[in-house]
Amino acid sequence: MLLVPGARGWTLLYPAAYLLLALTHTGVRVARKTYVVDLAHGDRRTEYVAVANTTMGVLLLAAGALSSALALLGAEVALVFLAVLGLAGVLAGRSLPEVSAR
Repeated sequence: MLLVPGARGWTLLYPAAYLLLALTHTGVRVARKTYVVDLAHGDRRTEYVAVANTTMGVLLLAAGALSSALALLGAEVALVFLAVLGLAGVLAGRSLPEVSAR
């Protein structure tokens, strides 16, 4: 966005980008937890939530380590890697079965 003429002088660029990222992150977290809770029944819910949270923590650590290693090749490489991961997440999420209709 800094390459867009006039955007460099826009003082709200960084707060707006951060707000958008924070809202997106919160939406993804709530959607994941809602899906897991709707998927399980009874006492299995706590187990599913625990496994989902642990798995997400491990995946975030791995993605962070890999993207930081790729950042040594350039920030653009790391950003492309994270964008590809995001696209893969969207495609994987769209293929999940519907569980809220039960």
